[in-house]
Amino acid sequence: MKPLFIYGTLMTDQLRDWAFLPPSRWDRVPAKARGRLYSVGGHYPAMVEDPDQWTVGEIVTPKGDFTQNHRFDLDGTVDMEVRAGYVLAEVPAILTDPHTHPSRMDVQATAFVVPMHLIARYQLDPIVSNDWREYERNLRK
Repeated sequence: MKPLFIYGTLMTDQLRDWAFLPPSRWDRVPAKARGRLYSVGGHYPAMVEDPDQWTVGEIVTPKGDFTQNHRFDLDGTVDMEVRAGYVLAEVPAILTDPHTHPSRMDVQATAFVVPMHLIARYQLDPIVSNDWREYERNLRK
């Protein structure tokens, strides 16, 4: 099973983290994945695959023998994301926590991404830092 790369409202301390990825069932590790972030109305991010950019996020994997969500059904998250135009794609990622992974560790992960034609159609604004948390902090200033 490939780990899931998350980069927005599912991350730790974000809007939907506990509801969809409770810490009792999922391990989280800081990571970056190849992609570019865009803002969907300032409320959600959308990532587009981009081999030249790194997006800040987390890698999540099920804890122990918890396999109910092994296909990332996540209590309807997949259906909700697909209706919004997101698709599941494999992306190259690196783990970035120096305490648990002192040297670079490359992984392949699954991520919700948006096709570039939807970014153009809806004229979404790029998040220059590719970091959802930083973008949100700047919105609140």
